[in-house]
Amino acid sequence: MKASVLEEVKLTFRPEFVNRIDEIAVFRALGKDQVAGILKIQLSRLKQRLAKLELGFDVQSEVIAFLSERGYDQNFGARPLKRAIQEYIENPLSKAVLSGEFVAGDTIQVRLSQSEVSFIKK
Repeated sequence: MKASVLEEVKLTFRPEFVNRIDEIAVFRALGKDQVAGILKIQLSRLKQRLAKLELGFDVQSEVIAFLSERGYDQNFGARPLKRAIQEYIENPLSKAVLSGEFVAGDTIQVRLSQSEVSFIKK
């Protein structure tokens, strides 16, 4: 694969530019399992931030599957995942915390119901 990429580079760019290339890194597309793993890492970071506010954070597996699906794009890898986390978790949760719906000592459970993410005080 690396050889075919190098051939394409040689056909596309001028030799002056190609001579400046030291290394070519070829990446494979992420699979859905890998995207789910990245999602869990991102949610654990959010959990740590919420812990500083003395808030617990529990996400149901259905939400992880939902966000993995929404944040997966074979062409862009995990980039849309961050936007999905912001759209479905961080933004609405921030509004709920700022409005006083959740206070220190609460545990927030993230659920999925009819393709809609909701937050429940546990």
